[in-house]
Amino acid sequence: LTEPNAAFERSVSSITGIATDVGLGVVANVEIAISTGIETRDWDGGQWVNRGANPIWLSVTALSPPFNSNSENWQRSTGLPTFADGEKYELQIRVSEKSGRQYEFPPSGTTDFTIDTSSPTASIAAPVVNAGIRSLPQLAGTADDPAPGQNQSVQVAIRKLAVTPLWYDGAGFLVPGAAPNWISIQNGVNGVLSADATSWAYVSDGLLNDDFSGGLNYLVMSRSSDVAGNIQDVFSAGVSSRVITIDKAAPQSAVSFPVDDGDGVSGRYRSPLVGKTGNST
Repeated sequence: LTEPNAAFERSVSSITGIATDVGLGVVANVEIAISTGIETRDWDGGQWVNRGANPIWLSVTALSPPFNSNSENWQRSTGLPTFADGEKYELQIRVSEKSGRQYEFPPSGTTDFTIDTSSPTASIAAPVVNAGIRSLPQLAGTADDPAPGQNQSVQVAIRKLAVTPLWYDGAGFLVPGAAPNWISIQNGVNGVLSADATSWAYVSDGLLNDDFSGGLNYLVMSRSSDVAGNIQDVFSAGVSSRVITIDKAAPQSAVSFPVDDGDGVSGRYRSPLVGKTGNST
C-alpha cells in the first residue's frame, strides 16, 4: 500500500499500491476492502453496509493493464467513500496469482488510517505580561490538536515593530517583509519540544534577550502543525500572538526639595522649615 501511507491523513482521493510475486509467479488480480475503524460497516463501492461474514472486495485497476506480471502498480480512484474528519478507517488487500492462490495483506489484521482536517493551535504562555518586560530569555507555551489529531511541530515568529519592521531569523532582526519568518523549534538545538509536541520553549542561540532593544514593541507569534499536515493559520490575540513591550531602561529619581547646597546658599534652611511648605505670612 503506497497511499494512504500514514496513520493520519488530511484527505484520501485514491488508494494505490504495488503487488509483487516472487519467482515465476504472476499477479492476476488485486482487490481491496474498506471498512470503518470498528469493522462494523463495509464499503460496497456506493454505500456503507453492515459488516457481513466476509469483507466486501472491490476491484482496482492496473496502471499498465492487464494484470500479467510479477510486479504490478495498481490504484482505485473512483467509487470511494467520502472519508470524514475524525474517523478511523481500515484497509485490506487481496492479491490473486495466476495459479488461483490468493493472499491477504496484512496477513492478519488491517492497515489503519484516520482522517484529520482540523488545524492544531500553539499557545504562548511566556511571557505572561505584555508590557514592562525587562528580560526575555525565552518564549514558551503549549500546543493542542483536536482529537484524534496528533501534534508534530511548533514554530515561532518575532517581529520588531520599528520604523522598518523586521522579522527575527534566529540570530537577529534581519528579515523584511509582511510574511512571518517562521523558525522551527528543534529540541536540544534552539529550544525544547516535548515528544508529543504539546509543550515547547524557544531560546534561540541563548542570546535571545540580547537581541531585544529596549523601548520597542515586538509581535510574537506561534503556530503548530500536526502529523496529517494541517498547519495552523489562525493566530488569536492573547493565545497564539501578542504584542509585547521591552523596557530595559532603569527608572530615574531626583530630589527637588531641599535644594542642593552646591552654591553655599540655596540649600540652607532652618531646621523647623525642612519638610514644611508655606510663606512668611
